[in-house]
Amino acid sequence: MEAGRGTEGTRSVLQTVKTIEYHYATPVREVMTQLRLFPRPRRGLQRLLSRDCEVWPRPDRTRRFTDEFGNEVWEFLHQAVAERLRFALGFTTEHAVRCRLGRLLVARLVASHGVPRAGVTTFLSSTWLVDDSEEIRAAARALAGTKATAGELMEAIGTWVHGAMRFCAGVTDVSTPASAALAQRGGVCQDYAHVMLAICRANGIPSRYVSGFIPGEGYMHAWVEALVADSRTGTAHWEGFDPTHNRRPDAHYLAIAIGRDYADVSPVTGSFYGATPGRLTSWSETVLRNAVDLTRSIERRAGKIPAADGGCGGKWATGNTAETKIGYNKTRAGWAMASHCPTAGSVRPQDRAPGTNRS
Repeated sequence: MEAGRGTEGTRSVLQTVKTIEYHYATPVREVMTQLRLFPRPRRGLQRLLSRDCEVWPRPDRTRRFTDEFGNEVWEFLHQAVAERLRFALGFTTEHAVRCRLGRLLVARLVASHGVPRAGVTTFLSSTWLVDDSEEIRAAARALAGTKATAGELMEAIGTWVHGAMRFCAGVTDVSTPASAALAQRGGVCQDYAHVMLAICRANGIPSRYVSGFIPGEGYMHAWVEALVADSRTGTAHWEGFDPTHNRRPDAHYLAIAIGRDYADVSPVTGSFYGATPGRLTSWSETVLRNAVDLTRSIERRAGKIPAADGGCGGKWATGNTAETKIGYNKTRAGWAMASHCPTAGSVRPQDRAPGTNRS
């Protein structure tokens, strides 16, 4: 996309690595694992540069497909696993953000992006995780009409959720609905997103859950996108907001999957036959490579940060670190949703990765 008059473009490159490992006390069979962890080749101003996936042991069957929201899904079948199953993934992405007169311009996606055949009403309906309650309806009523446009209302809802909730790990899990998270005024990014979705939908704003990564956090992150209209042209488009951090997503946000709620984007799911549950360990890291910290760069231009700072600081920056070229091997690629934990002799779902989408 070409920058308009008075518009500057800034780019960043993010490198992400993730490992997922299951350990089994006894041999298991027919282990089916699905991964939703690779970003699309292109998503607005986000572009996939390279990717790689290693799987041990070698799967007996590998299948790749896209789900109803356009998310890329990798599916692996292992007929038998003696003790350990491991996935190692890596990818590099480029992100562009535009700013005008020192201010970030809101990133937008076309209205048709990620909309299933059932239409945009899919993102207006309640789900088990994005449910309804009197407290949610009261918040929706209080916020309705406070802003001139749907985009401004969406941002006001996200800011309200940020102020109403406290970040507290361990008080919720992947099955906690928005009503319960709001009632206790606490949770993690997944809960913040679900509460914001519930209030947006109660106000008639189509909205969806986004999973992804941001630098400096070891877990996956979650935020919200809403379908709003341009105040000048009336053209509908998707805009994002992160209620956990009370900000708009920028060039440091790496989007992976979208859906109605967390259940649609669960990064690792699956099943297996075995006598005992599997034990899951997971690790991930996203690092900014060969890029300028956008926010600090803008602040420096505004005179808030001295030029000697270099525009890079803290956990966001790694200086001019050389990129590692990542190759893509079609025979071993994968992104997954997995779960392991059955009763003796039965089909067991695989436990979702601890901390997944819970930053």
